[in-house]
Amino acid sequence: MKKGYSLVFLLVTACNPLGAEQTIDSLHRPGSSGGSCSLPTLSAEATASQLLAGTELIGSSQAVVQGTMPNRGALNAAIAFPGEGYYSGTVSNSPVTTQIVTGQTILGVAGAGNVAHVTVTGLLSDVGAAFESIADEHSWGTCSNVAYTTRQTCDGAGHDWTPSDPPAGYREIPSTASDTGNVGIVAATRPGTTCGTSGTIQARIADCAADNPATSTWNGSGTYPRFAAWRLVSRTAASREVWRDERTLLLWATPIPSGAAGGTNWCRMSGNAELHASGLDCRANSGTSCAGVACQPATPVSTCAEATGLAPNVTGEDWGAGTYSSYKGYMGKNSLSVTGAAVRWRLASAADFIIAMQNGMLYVVPDIGQELRFSTLLSGGNAYRSFYSVTTNQWFGSGIQSDSAANARNSAGLCVGR
Repeated sequence: MKKGYSLVFLLVTACNPLGAEQTIDSLHRPGSSGGSCSLPTLSAEATASQLLAGTELIGSSQAVVQGTMPNRGALNAAIAFPGEGYYSGTVSNSPVTTQIVTGQTILGVAGAGNVAHVTVTGLLSDVGAAFESIADEHSWGTCSNVAYTTRQTCDGAGHDWTPSDPPAGYREIPSTASDTGNVGIVAATRPGTTCGTSGTIQARIADCAADNPATSTWNGSGTYPRFAAWRLVSRTAASREVWRDERTLLLWATPIPSGAAGGTNWCRMSGNAELHASGLDCRANSGTSCAGVACQPATPVSTCAEATGLAPNVTGEDWGAGTYSSYKGYMGKNSLSVTGAAVRWRLASAADFIIAMQNGMLYVVPDIGQELRFSTLLSGGNAYRSFYSVTTNQWFGSGIQSDSAANARNSAGLCVGR
């Protein structure tokens, strides 16, 4: 090599704008006027965020671009989506079919789940027993072909299914030591400070949590898996409360007693204003179905539900002005501009009640232990005045209510809202 020259090695074929083979003489030497070479122009040059972190490229301007795209690896389906980045093409913690509702597909997994997979079994259980669903009951056993893990799939494939004992903490035979009354269940302590009188539902819950930190929640699922958690939405006076069932997100108001309502017959409680084939006359100022007098006044009334043609059956309420009872936390259909939250109340049905009781309502909502009116029609419409006594654990149907006097019983109205 000649003294005074330095040799620079370049990949000649990668930089050949003229299409001809370049020689060492055409390469640029320091201080010389030899030939030069530029990189080709890129039509869709990658940006730093499109390039994996830790890698680089030389752009058309001959500047080095360093990648900033994070390497996320496998997509973890069990956490919140971490954002854009490079994913390896695999998924970790992918949901199973029963965790996805039937008819939906997530990450390639077709759903096969239904309410049985999220509803706790009705078996008697110990305090603190692990959650077991209704669907789980059908996997307690063994199939003659171990490839099948439920009775339905085993039977469907023509194999023999042998049911087994329930898992630890559950039993099929009641225990007098564990299953009598309220063993192991601690009812909610009544909150003592007024709270949740204005704002959205979430704002009211937060307000009650701040003002009644020890009495604004009841986590029944921590005692028995069949129960739900409950949150206090409003407390306007002693035993005048609204609670939210965190499993259904429905609102439950303290039952409205006869003293706070203009009448407690089924027609007035439910808002019904029809003539029934069974003989009950709920029409306005018509008939003598309720203890010898008309069940509804000239303008039919309703305790819970609001509708055109109905007036309030609760003392002090003015639906048009957005004014509602303290039993309802001052909330109703037209209260949004007045107290910050609108709620559609209805007289609870038997189904509403049974689900809420399954979720632990008896231990949360005050004054549930009395005769309660429901909207449910039983026995082809004959039990139109259906009510239930928690104290005696009895449903009263058409037999006990066949006479008109039964329609005037002092039963409370149980309002449920959404």
